Amino acid sequence: MIVTISKAVEMKMYNEYHERNLKEDYEVYKEINKFHHCFSKVELSETTGDSYWHESTKFLLKNDVIDVIIRYDSYRKRYSFYGDWDTSDLKNLSHYQISDIRKKFKEPRGVGKLSKKKITDWIKYEEDVYLACVKKNNELDNGVNSFLDSLKGENVNWFNQNPERSQWSGEIVKNGVVFKFSIDNGCVSQKIEVHYKTPSTLEAFKLLSDNKINRENKLKRILEWN
Repeated sequence: MIVTISKAVEMKMYNEYHERNLKEDYEVYKEINKFHHCFSKVELSETTGDSYWHESTKFLLKNDVIDVIIRYDSYRKRYSFYGDWDTSDLKNLSHYQISDIRKKFKEPRGVGKLSKKKITDWIKYEEDVYLACVKKNNELDNGVNSFLDSLKGENVNWFNQNPERSQWSGEIVKNGVVFKFSIDNGCVSQKIEVHYKTPSTLEAFKLLSDNKINRENKLKRILEWN
């Protein structure tokens, strides 16, 4: 079950360890709210004897663009911030690509003591990274859609069609030539291969060297398909 931190501290926990953790989380919650309103989500699981097991606590800084998770490491006495967005929504971007985009922005300094400006700087940083990822994902999406539109009307032999993960692969075979393609993480890979064998004869040589292998219905007589 999910409850607020205010409600969780009033509930009976499984042992003193869980009670102490919740009280520490509650103090963190109050400290954050001195500078920026945040929402709390405490995950509990029910045990025997009407008590509860504390699974986790999450603090969210709500924003118009994205929410930001803020955590406190009691051992290091440091706060950390994470954009609360699902990378699977950006189907054209790999984790490596997202990491590469993140490197283009200057990360704010670590936070040992909270202030309104420090929180605002971290929210702005996570917003900028997210919006840059959305922009790049949309650019790749347009490129993928344009390529897929160009395949319409072609006799495509599909190997994979997975729009949810933005993955496609297939080939088009025509007159002894193969056009192979694959799409992954918004990148379109294309390759052309010659896909026939011919007998080692003078007639085959003349037709190939004169680029007339398909002329006068010689294809059926000369080409031997793999």
